[in-house]
Amino acid sequence: MPVVSLSPFHWAEGLTIDVLIRLLNKTFFDPAYHWVVLVSYAVQSVTRSSVRRLSFLEATKAAVFATPTLARSDPFFQAILALCAVGTVLKLNKLLDRVARNNFTTDKKGWKWGQPEGGEIVLITGGESIHLYSGFAGAGGLGSHVARRLAARKIKVIVLDVAPLAADAPESIAYYKVDLSNAEAIRKVAETVRREIGHPSVLVNMAGVVKASSILDMPERDIDLTYDINVKAHYYTVQAFLPHMLEEGHGHVVTIASSTAYHQAANGVASAALSFHEGLTEELRHLYLPHSKARAVRTSVICPAHFKSGMFAGFVSGIPEFLAPSLEVDTVAELVEKTILSGESQHIIEPYYASFTPLGRALPTWIYGGILACAKDAMGHVQTFRGGGKNIDRPDGAKSD
Repeated sequence: MPVVSLSPFHWAEGLTIDVLIRLLNKTFFDPAYHWVVLVSYAVQSVTRSSVRRLSFLEATKAAVFATPTLARSDPFFQAILALCAVGTVLKLNKLLDRVARNNFTTDKKGWKWGQPEGGEIVLITGGESIHLYSGFAGAGGLGSHVARRLAARKIKVIVLDVAPLAADAPESIAYYKVDLSNAEAIRKVAETVRREIGHPSVLVNMAGVVKASSILDMPERDIDLTYDINVKAHYYTVQAFLPHMLEEGHGHVVTIASSTAYHQAANGVASAALSFHEGLTEELRHLYLPHSKARAVRTSVICPAHFKSGMFAGFVSGIPEFLAPSLEVDTVAELVEKTILSGESQHIIEPYYASFTPLGRALPTWIYGGILACAKDAMGHVQTFRGGGKNIDRPDGAKSD
């Protein structure tokens, strides 16, 4: 399966620059398209200049011999040839990126999806319809969407969360209530999962909380909970489930991060998932033994920009929607599903404008600071969730209002 991306016909966010770019990438910027144009133009040129009618095979052979002449004298042919060369180099670069992300190693076991016996087991943290922690908004429906998509493919899905599944969740999804901020609780539930269902081969660390508050205004408990769920829980789940993946030389750890890992905004300082993913990736490459099995375990990170979930209600973008669309929850869920099914390591940043954020740090400070200023008020209006009158268990055992 190739590098995960959205289809050029994906219109869930409406007509945006992303739609146009995806269409261009599959046509005008695709080197395969350039080669077709190049060969067609060369064939037409020799056909027009021939004194007799040529068969397709004869015209193709003549076009091959005429190529050097066209490359020296025909401006249009030269322009297409240049585009073709650049596109081919970029395609080769993507191919090298792909094999490097997978540590130049193949998974010898292969992936078995949707099989009742011996099939893959996907474990997701945070799979409820709306995740509430006393004023925090968590997965915002993303976990639920991903779990439902996988369950529809007859894939075994396990959800670990403090809040129960939605009432209409498929019965095939196994749910275990657990406080993800508690290391001992995760160790115990991991033993139960292995005993009752089996060893997960895919771990999706998705649970997260967001508190729109400045550093000076955030109380100690909110700081602790933010990092307990957004960072420390990743350590706990990986410690619980990665060892078996290493033994098998088969597994996939998917981390849901955010494009804000590359460009922090005021009132929303809580990004560390990307660093965890990068550190885990390097450890699998160089630290764990045997190397042949550790390097076969896949690691992926998905860094969406703002998407339309309850956790970001009140978000205000400083960029026009056409250039910086807010993603639908199901769009992000589709990317997560494709990443899991690919069986390969992926690094995804969506939408298109967000893919340039890693380059921002290489810019002069005065330019990069001006770009970040566009998002200075983005998180300032994010609303605080209080549970809407519905009591939800908090990790400390109390109830939300």
